[in-house]
Amino acid sequence: MRRRVNKSDTLRYTAFMAAQKKPEMGIVSLAPSATSILCAIGARRLLVGVTKWCCDVAAVAGLPQVGDCWRMESVADVVALRPTLVIGSVPYKTETVGKLLEQRLNFLAMNPRTIEDVYADIRLLGGIAGRAAQAETLIRKMRPGQAYKVEAWTNVPAIRERRVFAVRDELLNTPGPPLMEGARELSRLMHQDRRKGI
Repeated sequence: MRRRVNKSDTLRYTAFMAAQKKPEMGIVSLAPSATSILCAIGARRLLVGVTKWCCDVAAVAGLPQVGDCWRMESVADVVALRPTLVIGSVPYKTETVGKLLEQRLNFLAMNPRTIEDVYADIRLLGGIAGRAAQAETLIRKMRPGQAYKVEAWTNVPAIRERRVFAVRDELLNTPGPPLMEGARELSRLMHQDRRKGI
């Protein structure tokens, strides 16, 4: 004889299922760009491991540090963190990525080549982290006219007169939010003579 399910039972079951929490996502980022994006969209809490380089571009001090896609002493260090997702980005070393792929890990490989690719990565990570609105806000802040104007650099005296200044490389080669700070720093350095009236 089949048991009849009444509306009250269905509502209790639905409420019970809704109250069950899915396990929180845990991300190991092997790419400073991914780390900076996740932090900029408010998803730092999802990070369970990062590279030593990630501290240069995001506030992730205190998180376990593992290798990166170029050099990794032990894949076991990544596995021990029990991530639900491992994110890597260029440059890759075939042997390192191969060792990661041998594990039972979800691996996301990013390879941005243009600023539009960076925006696509931000959208992708925003979707994964459940922070799509924050990802769109970050992209709007990074769009030309918001953070910098590349076209304004074509006739900069510093370029014509070969005056070169040092800018931290992680601000220029990390495909993510640090690019904004790097662009602002370059703009400030290249236009400082104008402010002095030279």
